[in-house]
Amino acid sequence: MTFLYKILDDVPAPPQSIIDGVDRTRRPTQMEVGYYHERALKNWYGYNFNAGRNVRVAYPEFEAWVKENISIHITDCGINYVNYNEPTGGPISTGAHTDGTREYVMLWDIELGGPDAELTYWQARDKPLYRPPKSQGEDLSELIFVDKIRLPRGKWTVVDTRVLHSVENLYSTRMTLHISFLNKLALGTVPGVGDLSRFR
Repeated sequence: MTFLYKILDDVPAPPQSIIDGVDRTRRPTQMEVGYYHERALKNWYGYNFNAGRNVRVAYPEFEAWVKENISIHITDCGINYVNYNEPTGGPISTGAHTDGTREYVMLWDIELGGPDAELTYWQARDKPLYRPPKSQGEDLSELIFVDKIRLPRGKWTVVDTRVLHSVENLYSTRMTLHISFLNKLALGTVPGVGDLSRFR
């Protein structure tokens, strides 16, 4: 079986000062790292709505720590916010997508976005599992569930972003520290990342 994600038990944890430095009241709307795309979702939770927006912002102190303790072979790093903006109080989704600037990302949970928020993998009907960068899956009726994970507390999780994925059951703003890697070769430079042979 191929890994789509892996919990990393032996990768250094960010210091508490880095975690405490995340502004949990911030609701950014302007992308500072990576690229931005808005998705209009269909048939999600029984209705149509605009997807929760991933907004990545820079965090210079975190970046300096990453380059000293994790790897210099990164594409970018910072804080990822998914702002909860559903006026009915119902759940939202980020919508299924593949990332545009990285094949792998390491995530550290700050705020999950609700007790049932889960990173979920999908496959589009009649399409391969692995898709080109920036692929979109905006109609849930055209997607087949593959796997899901709730990010653990206090550990890094590495995620393969070449497969359609979304965050589901968001009831509040989600915040993660993220470290982006262009490919598996770059990811392999992380101390403690272990055997990556089961990542495609």
